Amino acid sequence: INQINDIMNKNKIIFLIIFAIFFVLSLSTYYNVSKQQEYIELKHHQSFDMLQQLIDGKIIFFRKQFGGRIRNIVRHNQVFKKAILSNDREVIAKTMNGLFKTLKKENRYTKTLQYISKNNISIYRAHKPDKFGDDLTNYRPIIKYVNQHKRAKYGFEAGLYAIVYRVDIPIFYNNKCFFIVRVVVYIHLSMIINSQI
Repeated sequence: INQINDIMNKNKIIFLIIFAIFFVLSLSTYYNVSKQQEYIELKHHQSFDMLQQLIDGKIIFFRKQFGGRIRNIVRHNQVFKKAILSNDREVIAKTMNGLFKTLKKENRYTKTLQYISKNNISIYRAHKPDKFGDDLTNYRPIIKYVNQHKRAKYGFEAGLYAIVYRVDIPIFYNNKCFFIVRVVVYIHLSMIINSQI
């Protein structure tokens, strides 16, 4: 009987040792996994913050690059101003095409330069000169907003083929809004990360 009790006590001790080892390993594994998850979440948030800063920087860059320059070019070009007032598509086309070529040379992702009336009608597209006269009211909410509020609007918008960054600028003569100039830049996340824009 003593031998049986000794064997049972040894088995209990072995079981308790195995259980203690298993418990310590489980606790250690749980601790390591939770620390790894915390680390991954921290890195995820840091990466997201860095990406957000890059995107914010690009948005500020686009506003400066396109917004002010287009306003100044259009406002101070007297020939263009007369063409607008007389609705001369030929002179509008010549001015817009020159500006479009300059913008494309400076930024290869510039895909659109468009002149839109105060009634949301497309007057001239430098990227598609033969397409004009279409009403954009129901298709382009940013244009509708700019014409209603008479304020520039910058932002992302879904196009036919991609999500793009659009700059829509109302142009005023004698405190009257005559038209909107729209610039579209294709933006892909990889381009922002690699600073290709």
